[in-house]
Amino acid sequence: MQPKLIILNGPLGIGKTTLAKRYGEEHQLTLVLDIDDIRSMLSHWRERKNDSGPLSMQIALAMARTNLSAGHDVIVPQILQTVKLAESLEQLAQDCKAEYYEVLLVTSKE
Repeated sequence: MQPKLIILNGPLGIGKTTLAKRYGEEHQLTLVLDIDDIRSMLSHWRERKNDSGPLSMQIALAMARTNLSAGHDVIVPQILQTVKLAESLEQLAQDCKAEYYEVLLVTSKE
């Protein structure tokens, strides 16, 4: 069975992380990859936003590559503000022969 790389995209507070964690609970050894969490692990990331953003993305891609190469799923709950991240993840999925999905979560304001 092919591993899956899934991006959950959508506005703040819609439940991306909650759904990603639920998916991880139901699929063993899935990497729930929150790039914002990785960024916050870098010291002084707020003062070095121009450096910490691209660096956290590179770290995330390396983590995803490792998990996909081992045959396990990766799910990324992330607001996609640029095309670069989606393209990088799609290329990674191709490189690792993983299925690739982008899911946009939407709801009404209520």
